Amino acid sequence: MTAGIGVMGAGTAHAAPSNSVTAICGSGYKWVDTYPVSYRSVSGTVFQLGQAVLAYNPANGNNCAYTFKQNIADRNNFYGHPTWTGIKLISEGSTWTTNYGNFSYYAGPVYRYGKNRAVKLVADVGIYKNESWAHLATGWEHGG
Repeated sequence: MTAGIGVMGAGTAHAAPSNSVTAICGSGYKWVDTYPVSYRSVSGTVFQLGQAVLAYNPANGNNCAYTFKQNIADRNNFYGHPTWTGIKLISEGSTWTTNYGNFSYYAGPVYRYGKNRAVKLVADVGIYKNESWAHLATGWEHGG
């Protein structure tokens, strides 16, 4: 993972939203990719706690990313409850833009100009009392 400069989120809780790109990123954004944010328990079971979503607005050249927590029936102690959740986004030639905090449903959105540039995402979702968390770090992807 590449270190970078970012701005920490204040941790303001969000209301239960729709997990739609336009609802979270705004009008003009189109879905590009979704990445599972998962962790492996001590017993070896893999749990997907959320998803990182990447979107792009062709009109202004901006990428948008957010981490959306998943409502899992037997793991409902984190969905709708504040746990450490975050998203980081960087495009080639820029610095990280970051939103981390104790969020109930999602972190972000974060934006970074990216016309014809590859991007990287880092996403995290914590579970009950942040005793463990799921982590995702992509490589450079979706370059123009």
